[in-house]
Amino acid sequence: MFIKKLQFKNFKRFSDLVIDLDPKNSGESPKLVLLIGANGSGKSCIFDGFKVLEYEIKLSELKKNSEVKFKQMDYEYMLKNPKFDIGLKIIRSDGKILKYETDPQNRGLDHIQGEPETFSFYGRNSSKIVPEITPNPGIDFVDQVTQNLDNPIKTIFRDERFLSDVPTYSYLRQEALNQATLNKTTQTVDDINEQFYAPLNRSLQNIFGHGGSEISLIFKAILPATTFGGSPNLLFQKGNSEILYDYLSHGEKQAVVTILDIMVRPQFYTDSIVYFDELDLHLHTSLQVNLLEEIVRLVPDSSQVWVSSHALGFIQFTQEYEKGAIIDFDSLNFDEEQELSPLPKNSLNVFEVAVPKTTLETILKGKRVYFCEGKNDRYYNLLDIEDVVFIGGTRRNKDSILFDTRDTDYNGIIDRDYLTDGEIEILKNEYKNIRVLGLYSIENYWYHPENIFEVDPDFNIDEYKKLLLDVKNDCAFKLDISSSRKKYLFFKEKNETIERGAEEVANLLKSDEFEVYYPYFDVKKYLKKKPNFSTEKLSQTNWFKTQIENILKS
Repeated sequence: MFIKKLQFKNFKRFSDLVIDLDPKNSGESPKLVLLIGANGSGKSCIFDGFKVLEYEIKLSELKKNSEVKFKQMDYEYMLKNPKFDIGLKIIRSDGKILKYETDPQNRGLDHIQGEPETFSFYGRNSSKIVPEITPNPGIDFVDQVTQNLDNPIKTIFRDERFLSDVPTYSYLRQEALNQATLNKTTQTVDDINEQFYAPLNRSLQNIFGHGGSEISLIFKAILPATTFGGSPNLLFQKGNSEILYDYLSHGEKQAVVTILDIMVRPQFYTDSIVYFDELDLHLHTSLQVNLLEEIVRLVPDSSQVWVSSHALGFIQFTQEYEKGAIIDFDSLNFDEEQELSPLPKNSLNVFEVAVPKTTLETILKGKRVYFCEGKNDRYYNLLDIEDVVFIGGTRRNKDSILFDTRDTDYNGIIDRDYLTDGEIEILKNEYKNIRVLGLYSIENYWYHPENIFEVDPDFNIDEYKKLLLDVKNDCAFKLDISSSRKKYLFFKEKNETIERGAEEVANLLKSDEFEVYYPYFDVKKYLKKKPNFSTEKLSQTNWFKTQIENILKS
């Protein structure tokens, strides 16, 4: 089961969020979807939506049996705005649709539509566990610390996954032994141990390395419940020491319980949407790569894996994985409608979530790098221009780009805004690595008539140009050109230049000729009702690519 597209309305952080995993309608959806973004950016809200759907699917089955009592879950706290209802919609790659809607005025009208029995979700949220000091009774506390070094006093509570999966794992192995003892199977003890121990050890080897390495972890045995307070435990070998699960590091625990769950409950990982929240907790970068690679290997190809993270290792693996897709939640305003699609494979702004800019510059040495304003790199990189990488950032503006590119091997591409042709030439002479858009901003390229026409051949260019002209003439008096130009450090202490250029731009904006006024017209600000096409589609036209390539060559 693969998701092609989802839409969450009025749900937690989201007013109206769309994630389209196949914006080009290629018929293929990624096996691995990585949600990235800073803490609090909304990644976990997607998995909360999956949990709602998971619960409602089970509830829909219970409702078919009138004798079964069930409890309606209260999702009121998930409403972004209590005046409106929640709307969750999933479209699978095979076209099947699942919808869940609520009525905030009448909770009894919650309902799920589609074919819920054909959808399956299974996920694990992050495990946030606090340490506990547990000195052994009857032994002097100082003696414990100084003499019992292989059995540290600082332990971490077992999480629910361990408490449910290890007994199941132990039970399945014991049942296999019982069947062999009763001669109902031809398996030997060695066969059974191979069946239960070898797969977990193979995964641990893939994640932590071969036995003998400093970080290797080898699974040795399942200890029966009678030896550990009524609950089975796992014994591992690290180096020359044997160590219980309880005394592994948090990162090691995370890896063990995740892999073990896949092995113990294969039915939940088959033909499902499998999701993991904050899977990278306490893992070194190299181990992040190994763990995610192992999960993708173990989860059947009939299932799609969703992971949330801001870890470098997960980003690195997903970019390199052919069937991986990265969705960037960073710095988005979810009070507004948002439509997201996978970032291009060569997009490097994603690493700013995990890596400082100075480190990025070291990694990118030797490549043709163009710094750009704001989050425009998301769209420039969709053009897939050979050997060119664009890097943006929420704090990156004209002045920072000019500073970053002066006397360096890096390049910059900036918006035109209210710069005249003459000023652009002066700017390019002073800053050799700078390129300037020929139109006011990237929005002017998206909503240029020729660009829209390529997306929709039925688009009426003449009517659209008339609309643009009417909008321009209605708002031209509001254009405070001089004050905008004074913000550029390039014009600092050049008041005469500022006023002279402002007058030139104002006169050009008075023209009714499209090619004359359009390069200086702020489409983003003044065209309130824009053509209804996603910015991702408008960023992937041949017309737009040609325009940007010509600018880079200029």
